[in-house]
Amino acid sequence: MSPVLGAVVTAVVVSAVLALLVPWLRRRGVLDIPGSRSSHEVPTPRGGGLAVMVGVSVGYVVAGGDSAIVIGLGVAAGLIGLADDISGLSARVRLAGQVVIVGVAVPFLLADLTWAWYWQVAFGAVVFLGAVGFINAFNFMDGINGISGVQLLIAGGAWCVVGVVEDLDSVTVAGAVTAAAAVAFLPWNFPRARVFLGDVGSYFSGAWLSAVAVVATVHGAPVEAMAAPLLVYVADTVTTLLRRRVQGESLTSAHRDHTYQRLLLDGWDHARVTGIAGLFMVLASVGGIASVTDSWGLRVGGWAVIAAAVTGYLLMPRMASNRTRDAVAR
Repeated sequence: MSPVLGAVVTAVVVSAVLALLVPWLRRRGVLDIPGSRSSHEVPTPRGGGLAVMVGVSVGYVVAGGDSAIVIGLGVAAGLIGLADDISGLSARVRLAGQVVIVGVAVPFLLADLTWAWYWQVAFGAVVFLGAVGFINAFNFMDGINGISGVQLLIAGGAWCVVGVVEDLDSVTVAGAVTAAAAVAFLPWNFPRARVFLGDVGSYFSGAWLSAVAVVATVHGAPVEAMAAPLLVYVADTVTTLLRRRVQGESLTSAHRDHTYQRLLLDGWDHARVTGIAGLFMVLASVGGIASVTDSWGLRVGGWAVIAAAVTGYLLMPRMASNRTRDAVAR
């Protein structure tokens, strides 16, 4: 396998496809129109994630990636998102599609497990719920310039390190093409957004990252190392849904209650929010990478770093509000 070749091919393909795709999306009127709940102010093409999906798929295959199921699940999810971007699908149809494709994929994702059947069934249920959940979490979190590109970049970079240290070439390749796709996409989306990932990009990314993490874990990668880069997205989504449930608010209606959205409402700009989210993603990833060592002390320390990173991110709106009040009081 050649992660460097895969990364180069991915970056070239993503850049080339975006150059052709963005004008086409504008001509077709595939635009996100700002609304009262939006975090952007001008109509912007959506669907740029199609370039990410194509680039990652091509780069992974060229690099010698040997897990068809990770590409298959990602592309299947991306196509559901593409249909929604272009034609519009109801939430029920989108969720039903996700349930079907993940349900079909789970046995293949776990094909190399040698556990007792009942443990495989239990783990399969966790994987199923986790994958469907993370596809939607990625979609919910993809709401400001750059944040999802940074998520892909940091997850890909962290997984490259894990793959090299653990001698898991497939993880190294997956990480390399993921990071390369982010590097190619970010100039189109950050700091000023000329295109959004759209549902095609967020669904593909959520499914792809889920599949890579599961297959890598099945083949021996520490679960903390694979999960840690994704936990900021997971924690923000879970705590937001729980908070809305406790407050008796609809879980399906549009809102601006995510941690990153609350920071925007407190006066932060997109670049600052994306930067702070990325910082906590990096810290969590470092904690996860500590798990690849043989030292239990380092591993436990890594868990503490992960917990601190996630907690610190979730507390940012409160800290920002306190600073604002203090500044006004002066």
